[in-house]
Formats: sequence, C-alpha cells, structure tokens
Amino acid sequence: MNYKNTEIELNLVLLRLKTIEEAEIKINKEKELLNDYVDKLKNNLNLMKENLKKLDGIENKLYYQIVVKGLNVTKAIDKVAYEEDKDISTIWKIYYPKVKDKIKEDQKILKKF
Repeated sequence: MNYKNTEIELNLVLLRLKTIEEAEIKINKEKELLNDYVDKLKNNLNLMKENLKKLDGIENKLYYQIVVKGLNVTKAIDKVAYEEDKDISTIWKIYYPKVKDKIKEDQKILKKF
C-alpha cells in the first residue's frame, strides 16, 4: 500500500462510519416514535377495558359490539336487541345515547395521546 491508497481508504472508511451514524440516528428516532405509538395504543386499550368495566348489561354489550368488535352502530343495536330480546327502538332511545356519550368521551381523551 502506498500513501495515496491509504488516504483514499481512510476517507472511504470515515464516510462509511458517518453513513452508519446517520442511519443510527434515523433508526433511533423511528424507534422512539414506535415506542410512543405503543404507549398510545396501550393507553387506548386500557381506556376501552375500563369503559367495559364501568358499563353494565345492555350498555356494556352495545359498547363491546361497537368499540371492540367494530360493528357499525345499526348492526350492533340489531345484534344486542336480538340477544337481549328487546325492541330495536328501545335500544336506540334508552341505551345507545349513553354509549354514544361514552364513545365521544373516549375519542376526546384518545386525541390527547
């Protein structure tokens, strides 16, 4: 090896180290974002679990069908009405407004995270 080749090789190694360090910075930022997102998702799940514990009976079942199972409101009401042997209009008038308010509260809280 001569001086010039050694100098070129040194510059290449330094460039590679710099590239690796920049990649590490990007990876660490992405890792931090992912950890924040994991925390947010855990908080969301905990909030949903707490709401399931707070709600009783038909309201609990309705919340479960809408939030946990992901059914749209109409299908969830139909299903709960069938399971509970209640009229659909009763579920809409008496139980759904309470669940709707709880879901809106959840959404406000979850936006903060």
